[in-house]
Amino acid sequence: MKARYILCGALCGALCAAGAELPVKCVSHRGEEYDAPEASRPAFELAARRRADVVKLDIRFTKDGVVVLSHDSTLKRTMDWDAPIVELTFREIREKGVFREVGGRRGERLLTLREGLEIVKSCPEFWIDTKAFTPEGFERALAEFDRAGIGHDRVMIATFNREALRYARSRHPEIRRVLHIYVRGFPDGHVRSMSTEQDFRNRDELLAELLKWRDEFDLYGFNLPCGGFRNGALTEAELRKLRAAGLWCSIWFVNDADTAVRFNRMGADAFVTGRINAVRPGCARPLAAGKTK
Repeated sequence: MKARYILCGALCGALCAAGAELPVKCVSHRGEEYDAPEASRPAFELAARRRADVVKLDIRFTKDGVVVLSHDSTLKRTMDWDAPIVELTFREIREKGVFREVGGRRGERLLTLREGLEIVKSCPEFWIDTKAFTPEGFERALAEFDRAGIGHDRVMIATFNREALRYARSRHPEIRRVLHIYVRGFPDGHVRSMSTEQDFRNRDELLAELLKWRDEFDLYGFNLPCGGFRNGALTEAELRKLRAAGLWCSIWFVNDADTAVRFNRMGADAFVTGRINAVRPGCARPLAAGKTK
């Protein structure tokens, strides 16, 4: 598997050397969530229409085992219904739950993974974000990709969940693995990983830990927080070192062209966004004349 990752990196390097550097990819975050309710039918339709390079799909499971698309464990934030998804059947959710209006879209209801894939299956690549991991549930989700005719070479597992990454490495090494990172820097120079509750004396220690995680999970790359660059936990130096180590690096969240240009110049490979049209002008490489921060 490492050989395939190295081959991909070598190919990209060769293209760049030949003057055909690949543009930064847009990862659609729950669909176009600023123009429609997140993870709803119109949100994914817009993502497909705006030619998302990657579509992020947050998966959870209902009481009766249906794979559904939801970031949160309850429907409170998106539907004003404080009900745990895992305690409801899909039929109950479908009959009662309605998304809050966003962008003039109203009356939208929770989608199954199968329904979501039918909308976006023409997109080039997909992220699975396992919000409630079990081996059985993961296999059920993969079966939906198989049913839709989406090869595993088009799928990545991109998640905070280390158990899910470990399982995928063992049972599905053909699926690329991306670890989400959430970090914060402090005035005294120390850095804290908010997702693992680890403290590091400086960014060098953090970088060493990231490279340990790369080896532990045989990672394809990292999804790095835009906020981590603002609060001093990360700098351009760390991003460039990760990419020099052969890692693919995406940035979450990037929702405007100026921020896209900034991270494009640093060498980021992708932007996780809910506004593809706003970000796309900052994705070209080399940057068009006049595209400056």
